Amino acid sequence: QRQAEEQIKEERVIYARLHALAGNFICIYVVDPETNHYREVSATEDYMKSFAQDKKGDDFFARVREEAERFNYPEDLSQFLLAFTKGNILKEIDRSGSFNLRYRFIMKERPVYVQMKAAMVEEKEGLRLIVGLYDIDAQVRQEQEYGKRLEQAQTQASVDALTGVKNKHAFLETEVGIDRRIAENS
Repeated sequence: QRQAEEQIKEERVIYARLHALAGNFICIYVVDPETNHYREVSATEDYMKSFAQDKKGDDFFARVREEAERFNYPEDLSQFLLAFTKGNILKEIDRSGSFNLRYRFIMKERPVYVQMKAAMVEEKEGLRLIVGLYDIDAQVRQEQEYGKRLEQAQTQASVDALTGVKNKHAFLETEVGIDRRIAENS
């Protein structure tokens, strides 16, 4: 009992440190890669309210895939299910050191952009897969807004403000594109 309480305190300290550095973590899971047994280390209040999931379990990958249809944004579900397999995650970690997946899930009845990151960490008990989910919604929406404004500026730069007809800049841009397609025989 005492050991479990000390572990919980230690996990809270670790989470507080992570939160101080990143500030946008939603939840963190520790998974035994041999048995797939998992435990939730920490989660935000919003996550706990939105997702009434078990804090511990026996098959992390199966559990997440089962819950994906209920919590993931419908347009991102197939991409998520294709990428989120134990084999894919471990293969990517072996290749690059971490696994990253960007998608949306439903929280507070609206789609929220999140990034899942996973990496292997050596702990007292042996190798553990650490899976963190963090909120990137504001960043992604800001990038989308920036992209829209950039596209509008490019359109304005290609159209004569007085006549509404495409200008020399638009013609030259089209010419470069056509020349490139001719060179590629397309």
